[in-house]
Amino acid sequence: MTSESKARILLVDDDPRNLAALDAVLSDLGILVAAPSGEAALRQLLGHEFAVVLLDARMPGMDGFEVARLIRSRERSRHTPIIFLTGAYEDMSSVFRGYEAGAVDYIVKPLNTDILRSKLRIFIDLYEKSAGLAREIAERKLIEARLRASEGSLRGLTARLESVLEEERTPI
Repeated sequence: MTSESKARILLVDDDPRNLAALDAVLSDLGILVAAPSGEAALRQLLGHEFAVVLLDARMPGMDGFEVARLIRSRERSRHTPIIFLTGAYEDMSSVFRGYEAGAVDYIVKPLNTDILRSKLRIFIDLYEKSAGLAREIAERKLIEARLRASEGSLRGLTARLESVLEEERTPI
């Protein structure tokens, strides 16, 4: 798989140590893009599509819940899976806030990397299948447009041929 076709995973955490640890554990799954803040994450989402977003709940400035709501409010990222990955907000009300903000999962540290990797593989697989379907749809639309153009040309040629045949049949 080329780097252009590999899925992107957005890692959002204000702690560089957490980003480095995630990079070490997940680097073989796709293209990892690190964002040290919610604002940086939103900028990344403006320019790229992601298979999944791993999002810290507690960050200075814009917290993860607000970032998740903004991700969901944008058409381009509305369906991008968000997984909260945090050592904070372990109570049920915070977990509920995460789901309410649009998360598909809420994982509290310490995390089991095998479980995280398995969950990410599922979202990456779904992303790749969706991208493949989108490519097939675009190809089919192109083929259909070419077919319509060919049919139009064929109708024109048929009409011209009928006209020539009619002229040949008409006595002078």
